[in-house]
Amino acid sequence: MSRAKIKTDPITAEDIKRFLETTDDFQLEIDVFRICREAGFQATHGGSYRDPNTGLNRQYDIRAHYSEESRHVRLAIECKNLGAHNPLLLSTIPRRPSEAKFHGLISAAGSGGGRYAIHEFNSFLFQRGEPVGKATANVGIKRSDNNEFVSNDGDVYEKWAQAIASCHDLVGETLDDWKTSKRKWSAGTVLPILVLGDDALWVANYDENGNLTGEPERKNRCSLYLNMIDTRPGQFIDFPISHLLVCTKSGLKQFFNEFRNHGMVRDDLMIGYKEAEDIVMSKFGDLARTS
Repeated sequence: MSRAKIKTDPITAEDIKRFLETTDDFQLEIDVFRICREAGFQATHGGSYRDPNTGLNRQYDIRAHYSEESRHVRLAIECKNLGAHNPLLLSTIPRRPSEAKFHGLISAAGSGGGRYAIHEFNSFLFQRGEPVGKATANVGIKRSDNNEFVSNDGDVYEKWAQAIASCHDLVGETLDDWKTSKRKWSAGTVLPILVLGDDALWVANYDENGNLTGEPERKNRCSLYLNMIDTRPGQFIDFPISHLLVCTKSGLKQFFNEFRNHGMVRDDLMIGYKEAEDIVMSKFGDLARTS
């Protein structure tokens, strides 16, 4: 495939401004960073990490962390500034019972040495029977007489793959949360998120027989089924990452509002303190008791 030819005319300040407004991801990253901070999360922007799959150094967009006593939530967020003229289309089918699981909860405890366990929970975020993404397409229309469609989700795939890879470090941090806890145990989860520009997410719902149900429509939030496992050989931990949350900037604000207002999103991510403690105690007993 031949590459598009670049004009030889010098780039102007107006050209740069138009690029920043329509194509560049940086402003979206700044906005998302601010949204995370306003929601009460500690956030970092633009750090580097080593990709566990390729071994290469890469840069992440946003990482966010929320803690409350011994409970923790970590988010690996990547941003792609798609516009309404070139949106992401998620094709969905009803979520099967086996797919209606949260990514997992890490419980950890220690007294001179760490002990870990992984648990899965049915989740309000990923309920059985609700639409779940199984395919993506970045849709556009060529500027030509026949208005030919173009579809290439390579750049978007790269972004959500980075979100998953970034989760690897966050799983490692969650395994060590018990070390800084006033108690001797911790419980936490990790979630990858892809954030798009507003009006850049469309959803087409199919039934289990592959029939399109209703008209495709714009959405602020949807999920893509991953069924991924983050493996940490040295610690014998396999952490399930079942879904990627895909949302627009407005959808991310809504997500954080639901979290901040103690709704079901918060209940899912910050499981009940007593429930978390019961899980840890059942696994580790006196190892996790308060000194």
